[in-house]
Parts: sequence; C-alpha cells; structure tokens
Amino acid sequence: MPNRSFESLPMPMAYFWLLLREFGGTPEAEAALLEGTGVTQDDPAAEGTLGQTLALVRNLAARLPGGWALTAGSSFHAATHGPLGFAAVSAVALGDVDDDGDLDVVLGVAGGGAETVWSNDGSGTFTLLGSFGAGDTRALVLADLDGDRDLDVVVGNLANGDTVWHNDGSGSFTGTLQSLGSSTTVALTGADVDQDGDLDYFGSFGLAGLHVFLNDGDANFLDGGPVGEASSSFATVAADFDRDGAPDVVAAGGGTAGEVVELHD
Repeated sequence: MPNRSFESLPMPMAYFWLLLREFGGTPEAEAALLEGTGVTQDDPAAEGTLGQTLALVRNLAARLPGGWALTAGSSFHAATHGPLGFAAVSAVALGDVDDDGDLDVVLGVAGGGAETVWSNDGSGTFTLLGSFGAGDTRALVLADLDGDRDLDVVVGNLANGDTVWHNDGSGSFTGTLQSLGSSTTVALTGADVDQDGDLDYFGSFGLAGLHVFLNDGDANFLDGGPVGEASSSFATVAADFDRDGAPDVVAAGGGTAGEVVELHD
C-alpha cells in the first residue's frame, strides 16, 4: 500500500496549473481533472499538497487513451546507494560544487529543514558532504555568483526572504546577510539580465508576480522591481527569444492568468 502520509507534504502548485492548462482544454475536461483535488479554478493557490497534484495526475491517467502507460525505461535501474535526503525535498540543483570534475547534487527542503549537499564520487554514488540553511525552500539557483569560479547558490524561500550562500570551493556554503524578495518564492531562474557578465535572477512570487534581482558581481543582489505585465508567476524560463542578445523571460501565471512573454529591450 502507498504511504499516504507523504500526500500531505507541501508542494508548489505550478506543475498542477500547468498540467491543468495543457490537458484541460474544455470546462468538462477541467472539471474531470479537478475532481477529488479540493482545488477550483477560482482559487489559483501558489501552495498546495503533494496529494492534490497526485490526484490530478491520477485523473489525467484515467483519461488517457487505451494503451497509454507510464513505464520505467529499460536502460534505468535503481541506485545501489539508496535514496538521497532525509526530509521533504522540494528543489534540486546539479553542479560540480567540490571542483572534482563530476556533477554533485544540492537538495532544497521544505518546512524548515536544512539544504543538503551530496558529493558524487564519479560513478554516480553520492555521500553527504554537508548542509546549510533552514527555511521553507522552493527553488535553487546554483552558479558562480561572485566570480571566483566555484558554484554558489541562491535559495528561494516560501516563508522567508531568498538567501545567498558562498561556496568556498570544496562544497561548503556560508551564508550572507541578504534576505531578498517578498517571502513568497515558488521558482527562480538565473540569467545575465543586465549583460554585465555576472548572473542575475528572476524570482517567481506566485500572486505577487515576477521580480528581477541584479547581481553586482560579488553576489550582492539589488531588487530591480517587478517585471513587465506579469501579475502572477509560478514558474519561469529565460532565453533570448527575439535574438537580440538579451535574455527574455516567460512567466507561467497560474489559474486563469496564462503565460506572459516579457521581451528584454
């Protein structure tokens, strides 16, 4: 029997709303997908539970044509070292945090748990390298924020301001005194918005919209304010859509807000 206790874990609703928009199509289809979730279109919440998203996925699976199935690929197998993490993991970032040439893992934790850093031995076996922070994490940006060639991290928090952590080059992270944003972060996206050679980031704040934070090159960030017409934002992706050399951004609005494309001029 599945462990139902996990279904009460908090979870951002960005994927819930994206699935509903993608597969709803008609009022009848939307009603069928929402059945049993406890969510309505009139309540575009930023935060829900894992169980609510699972209920929508189960409804979606029931509506798929005959013969459709979700199966594990034959080329994948379970890792022999067991699961990573100890609590409600809500965000994952990959990067070589200890500068040994392979990809390590940083896990963000919801509900006040510490972020954990897992070192890869090069064969896909991970050991706990350390931990840092203690917030209600929903997103991570892992990048060289201060120009010293190792990977630092911005932690997006739902209940507190976003925090910035310096890497000493070995995968050990030290916090700064910065507390950024509106304490409603559900997603982060890194991009060099002002094209000065360092990484800035977009913060999705749910119903509080989309903001941009500008890096001074030493991982000190200034809130550049709201971005364009995005009245709400639950997920973002940044790319140069109009080929002018500057990063643009798509904000997924959630509920009935829809997606908003913001072109950087």
